[in-house]
Amino acid sequence: MLELITNALIGIEIVLPIVTSIFLIVRRETKFAIWFRWAVISSVCCYGLLMVSVSLTEIYLENRLDQYDLDGNGTFNGEEITPELQKALKDVANDTGRTFAFITGLILCPIHCGFWHLVIGLPYGLIRHRNLKKAGDSQLES
Repeated sequence: MLELITNALIGIEIVLPIVTSIFLIVRRETKFAIWFRWAVISSVCCYGLLMVSVSLTEIYLENRLDQYDLDGNGTFNGEEITPELQKALKDVANDTGRTFAFITGLILCPIHCGFWHLVIGLPYGLIRHRNLKKAGDSQLES
């Protein structure tokens, strides 16, 4: 269940900047400051979702590891050591990504959100500006 929730949070994190960009288009926002503010807001939200998903992954892996502790003493010895336990230990030990997620998230979340706001917002702003300019020119000619 925790794995499913973690995957859902990661999916939301990936889609969030696209949704906020579409929201701004629906609101017909063309000001750079508003787009920038929403990029920052979505970056903070994505970072929060990333940290929650990392925490849930840690909990999931620890719970999975605890299943193999038959005597409940927190250590593994004798008959507790199985190939399944060794795989679970390997999954818990390979935690470099989870360990440094708070640092990489601070770097990658703004890049991810800024990229989507730029890729979606720049063409929208240019087209909207061109259309408004054409509408203004046609009113001057009338």
